[in-house]
This record gives sequence, structure tokens and C-alpha cells, in this order.
Amino acid sequence: MSFNTLALVAVGGLFSPARADGLDEIRRAGEIRVGVVTDIAPFGYIDPKTQLVAGYDIDFAKFVAQQLGVKVAFTVLQRDDRLPALKEKRVDLVVAALINAPERAKEVDMSYSYFVSVPKIAAKAGRFSELSQLQAARICAPKGSFLLSVIKEALPAATPVISDTNVQAFQNLMKGDCDAVAGSAAALRHQLQRMPADSGLEVPDIPLSMKRLSMAVHKDETRLLDAVNAALLQAEKSGKAIRMFERHFGKQSVAPQMRAFKIYADTVKAE
Repeated sequence: MSFNTLALVAVGGLFSPARADGLDEIRRAGEIRVGVVTDIAPFGYIDPKTQLVAGYDIDFAKFVAQQLGVKVAFTVLQRDDRLPALKEKRVDLVVAALINAPERAKEVDMSYSYFVSVPKIAAKAGRFSELSQLQAARICAPKGSFLLSVIKEALPAATPVISDTNVQAFQNLMKGDCDAVAGSAAALRHQLQRMPADSGLEVPDIPLSMKRLSMAVHKDETRLLDAVNAALLQAEKSGKAIRMFERHFGKQSVAPQMRAFKIYADTVKAE
């Protein structure tokens, strides 16, 4: 092969078209595929009137899509399928009450936080009043949930009881198969509103931890992650994030709580 031929090969390599990444593909399709869950109200649930997905996470996903200039297509996932669906590229983005943790950051890339969750427990009224009383308890939590790690960290002597869904966890509690159900304080209060009036359950003020929720994209999709983060910062700056919070957690909501956080450029790296 002559020098001129080698030079042409080298130049051709330098100027070959760049591989399209996730953000390019989303914009070309005009649609972003978002994985959500529907058993963690008010983050994600099926609206009984419209039979469509609804909730805090769904509102945020729609805002991100709007900022990207594309439509949104929702895929309902089970909790333990959130990361696999992303890694297998069945979805482009997961917005599903996903706790931002170093263990997860090894598998996917996590966005800035858009909610601060305080895991607590639901139990029979008066049964528990302090953390030490839970040390020997049987605590229900859905499979695939990071709550299992929270229980292990906060209550090493407790016995986790794994259920398929959040609803099943409450059913197990009512049947006496566990002593308490762990979950986000907001999600637990929301679930209690759907229980019979004589259920006798409460959410005592016993914080197990404090965790930030983030969105997730496929590993190394840097441009898509940057675009998602930019959308989150815009939501905060424009006041949209506050309005979405008020809609689902404000005084008129089923599970009112204070917004004691802001969206900012925080990150969690893999350990």
C-alpha cells in the first residue's frame, strides 16, 4: 500500500461520521421512552378516571420530554425491572422513585436529585414509637426496592419480608405476616388513605433514613444525562418543580408534606 493510500485511509478515519448516541436517536424518533412504576403513589399510579399513568414522576417525565422537544412514551415496569429495562435499552430513561445510591451508579448513570425521600414505616397504631422497638420486627418491603438496604442499614436485627408489590406488603401487614411496612413517608401516607377507615394503621414519626430520588439513563449516555439535568435545573428555576410538588404533596393533596429541598447540581458516584 502506497503512502498516499495510507494517508487517505487515515484521513477517512478522522472524518468518518460520529456514532449517533441516545440523545440523537431520541430526537430522530421524536419520542423518549420512559420507564415508570404504578404502585408507588403519589410518585406513580394509574389514574382511576382516565386509566392512564399519573403522579409526580409522570409529571417530571413529561417536563423532561418537553424540554427535549419530543413526545413521551411510558412503559410500566416492576420495581425489580427498573435497571434491567434501562440496561437492555427497552427504555431511554427511568423516572420511578429511584433512590440515588453508589451501588446503582455502578450500573447506570443517575441524574440530579428531584425529590428527597424520608423512609418510615406503617404499622398498627401505637405499636411502635421509637426506632429501637423495630430492631426485632418483621418489616415488609417490595422486591427490587432499595428499602431492603435501608432496613438492613437502620435495623440490622430486623427481619425483611419481601413482597411482590407495595399493595401486597400492606396486605401482608393486615394478615399479620409482618409487623410493619417500610416505604417513603409520602407513599405510605398515600396508601393509608386508600385503606379501610377501620384499618387501625398509622405512620409513626420514626425516620429510618433520608434518601434522594434521581432519574437514570443508560451508562455513558453523557449528552442525554446532561440534557435531563438541564431540564431538572430549569424546572427548579422556572418554578415548575414547586408547582409539581404542590400538586402531589401540597396542602390539598392526599399526603401533604413540606418541600424541604431544592433541585441543584448534586451527584452520586459509584464506589
